[in-house]
Amino acid sequence: MKTNTFAGSKPAPNAPWIYVVDDNVDDRRAVCSIFASADVNVRAFDNGESFLASLDSLKPGCVVLDVRMPGIDGLSVMEFLSRRRPDWPIVMMSNQSSIPIVVRAMQRGARHFVEKPCDAERLKDAIAEAQSVKPKDKPATPKHRQPLCKLITPREMDVLRLLLSGQQNKSVAYALGISERTVEVHRSRLMRRLEVRSFAELIRKAVEYGVDDQQALSPHM
Repeated sequence: MKTNTFAGSKPAPNAPWIYVVDDNVDDRRAVCSIFASADVNVRAFDNGESFLASLDSLKPGCVVLDVRMPGIDGLSVMEFLSRRRPDWPIVMMSNQSSIPIVVRAMQRGARHFVEKPCDAERLKDAIAEAQSVKPKDKPATPKHRQPLCKLITPREMDVLRLLLSGQQNKSVAYALGISERTVEVHRSRLMRRLEVRSFAELIRKAVEYGVDDQQALSPHM
């Protein structure tokens, strides 16, 4: 078991904690180096087991989790945290961010999903946004905001449901009888209409709106 603690040059007394859990030493160091000059404390773990074994001694913080790790993987760690530390924000990262993996992570409570190699500003923004959500904060439910059906078209809803079920663009295209390029266009429009910047955020929005991936497709062709 290996852990390392890092801190910014002059972290504030109440500086927030960031926990990096990644079995790849180069990726782990790269993420930690992003916060070398920031007013935060960073502690790194090389596997899920060591992180969970230390959990009771850790201060509340944001957890940056790699998806694929030997032993207890990132998704399993996240499931454990959802029960033991439900108020700790989680940012997932992976160099193999397939649609099913992103969907599973966002459905299980991840605030963001960042692709490796991590862009420094993108990761900082993801962590800052994740930390800004307080435990008492809850996403607005459909009855408290404009219904999703008012924001997107029936066809876009079909695409969103199929993506939420974990299907790749090719499978979505086949199910709807359209081209992959058309699916990509619908995805871009969905992101623009729902004001998100990444596919992971799109899936999170769909989950917040309560989109049902088992609902029948719209009766139009």
